[in-house]
Amino acid sequence: WRIRAVAGRRARSLARTLGPGVSAHRQAAHAVIRGDAVLLALPQEALAELAASLPDKAVGRRIFLHTCGGAPDDALDPLRAAGAATGRLHPLYPFTGRDEDAKGLRGASFAVSGSARAVALGARLTRSLGGKLLRLPPGGETAYHLSAVLASNLVVALAAEAARLGPHWGQTPADALEALLPLLRAAVDQLQHRGLPGALTGPLVRAESGTVRTQLELLRRTGHRDLAEIYRLLSRTGVDLALQGGHLDARQGRALKRLLGAHKSSRKSD
Repeated sequence: WRIRAVAGRRARSLARTLGPGVSAHRQAAHAVIRGDAVLLALPQEALAELAASLPDKAVGRRIFLHTCGGAPDDALDPLRAAGAATGRLHPLYPFTGRDEDAKGLRGASFAVSGSARAVALGARLTRSLGGKLLRLPPGGETAYHLSAVLASNLVVALAAEAARLGPHWGQTPADALEALLPLLRAAVDQLQHRGLPGALTGPLVRAESGTVRTQLELLRRTGHRDLAEIYRLLSRTGVDLALQGGHLDARQGRALKRLLGAHKSSRKSD
């Protein structure tokens, strides 16, 4: 792939990194006209603004792919109306801004949707990066991105909550996180090799209602009310997994769910 131009806050630095022949621009329109295909790596709120701001002469019959996982299918409609092919190419991978991020793309899934020309280009880019193609159905972007947020961003938030409990067992939050990281890695490894429900371990699969009770009491006593609600919600899901895996009988499952409290909202089954 030949990259001809880049635009954005770090355009000059990025152009130098990409090498000779890549021009840097402050205005997106000046970069767009130099290519046949355009990759828009922007937050969702900026996509519509950019799509509405590009003049028709900068749009033409170019292909525009955005990398925003949760943006609606019509995010680039102004460009499509001007004659462009539009779509999504979202890598299902967490980016932190480090150069090492690119190494993780091989083997990652790339969500692709949009017009035929855009999807075809997205598929070619995915293959060239060593990724796996994931075709999104119309209207599926919100559920897809929600799954990604739950599996990645909120896992980090949950790890932060776990580390915050460190002072209660003699560790700073930083030291607690360091101690917990091997456990996190092992849990992901179990998910990869054993899947669901087989990856679940811990007190729920052993029907240890006493452990659950004392942990809930600690959260109550220390004022972690929000974390207690998270614990109850996720533990109810854990009980369902333990039942599916044959670790609990129906009586044990009912007892644990009584201890954890009733659902406050209905849950739609898959």
